[in-house]
Amino acid sequence: MRKGLILSVCVVVLLVAPSALRAGPINLITNGGFETGDFTGWTVGYAATNSDIDVYGTPHSGTYAAEFGQPTEEYDSISPTTLTTQAGSTYTLGFWLYNSPGSSTLTASNADFNVLWDGVSITDINGGNPIDQSAYTYFSFDLTGTGSDTLLFEGYDAPSYYNLDDVSLTADATAIPEPSSLLLLGTGFLGFAGLFRKRLAAFLLFAR
Repeated sequence: MRKGLILSVCVVVLLVAPSALRAGPINLITNGGFETGDFTGWTVGYAATNSDIDVYGTPHSGTYAAEFGQPTEEYDSISPTTLTTQAGSTYTLGFWLYNSPGSSTLTASNADFNVLWDGVSITDINGGNPIDQSAYTYFSFDLTGTGSDTLLFEGYDAPSYYNLDDVSLTADATAIPEPSSLLLLGTGFLGFAGLFRKRLAAFLLFAR
């Protein structure tokens, strides 16, 4: 009788564990690689004059990347249309950025790329401290969610372009059960209880 009960427990645990203990991060950014060929999943803020922002074919991976130009040195911007966070949780923001080489010398005033979390700049890259102009550079930041957060990328590059790709905002989902997994686990425990009651009743009847 005990062996049968233990075997039942093991079977249900093996069924529940792979789903309940989900390993790996969940990306909260929709279309972070711009592979739709447009800004689906993003809200675009256009510069007042000579706006120059688009999805273009100079990617870090895939086919497309977001491209910030703007010859009159005004910010174009993009932000995720939907961003749902949990207050107090830690999130990792990651993205790849490439400053295409232009025909003019970069300066602190003619090229700038800024990233803001809840309206506060977490990195500001300009022509005075340029990133590698031969390849994409990866950036990563740990951020704390408030439950109502905003993420904004803004930039301009008068001599050429900044290219943004593969944006991710992740929280570690390890050991966070899915609702369906919790339901299955609860059902399993109810099943154990029923099985135990039946076995106990049979034992008491036999003992008489």
